[in-house]
Amino acid sequence: MLFAPVENDPLEVRKKEWIFNKLHENISNIGLVNKLLDIIMAVYPSWKIEVLAEYLKCDHDIEHFKELRLLPMSESWSGSEIPVINRRITDLGAIRDSLCGSEYIEHKAYLEELIRSQECYRDEVKKREYLEEYNLNF
Repeated sequence: MLFAPVENDPLEVRKKEWIFNKLHENISNIGLVNKLLDIIMAVYPSWKIEVLAEYLKCDHDIEHFKELRLLPMSESWSGSEIPVINRRITDLGAIRDSLCGSEYIEHKAYLEELIRSQECYRDEVKKREYLEEYNLNF
């Protein structure tokens, strides 16, 4: 188990501390916060909710929250796109469910809107993939 995750690994703790420090130092720089989130989603996706929670402790502004990239900038898949869309919906739902308190009502409503958008997109993709499968393109 050479490469298995180690609980309370000092190196992982230091990495997380560094990310949190950079987040706090640059809380008002949405561009840099988005770059940090991109790194988190690519390298440590399990940290995303924790980093977002830390961000929201410092900045409750819904307009700033709307500027954050909550999903990866790029994705790849083979075959159906449906599992990728379902993963996006699950990720957005997990973020929504992690928000507690009345100060996050607008944030939750915004996340619900994003989820509904992804669900509509999923329905469109299902239809498109069905038509493509049977060469029924009109």
